[in-house]
Amino acid sequence: MCFCRTFHDTWEGGFVADQLFRAAARTAANYRAACRARSHRNFTNKMGMAVEEADESVFWLTFVGGSGLKDTADRKDLLAEAGALLAIFAKSAKTASLSLYRNPSMISSSASRPGRTRSRGSVASGSSTTFNCVRKSSRSGSM
Repeated sequence: MCFCRTFHDTWEGGFVADQLFRAAARTAANYRAACRARSHRNFTNKMGMAVEEADESVFWLTFVGGSGLKDTADRKDLLAEAGALLAIFAKSAKTASLSLYRNPSMISSSASRPGRTRSRGSVASGSSTTFNCVRKSSRSGSM
């Protein structure tokens, strides 16, 4: 986020900084939502959204370097980190999507947990389902 504050006070710099800031924030928000998903289908959907936003962050970081707005070592480090996160999120979303279709017993309209009603398409296990999300410690000032 700090990287976005370092752009020049021009119309172009402000526009790109705003787009990059928003894409990075939406990536984080969708990843957090995926980690807190209540069903496998919801997890898959939120991870897909995180992939789209991470890809947009990669685009804007690439654009910043290619346009000459800011081609620094910080940008290159952030681009490498964003690319790595994009790869992790994409693999996770693909794996979740494939497991949903390979194991149709995960989806049931009649299954329910004690004390909860289920809607069609939710995970049908008797125990609470948690999704272990990859946690990456990052240095301050990164996306």
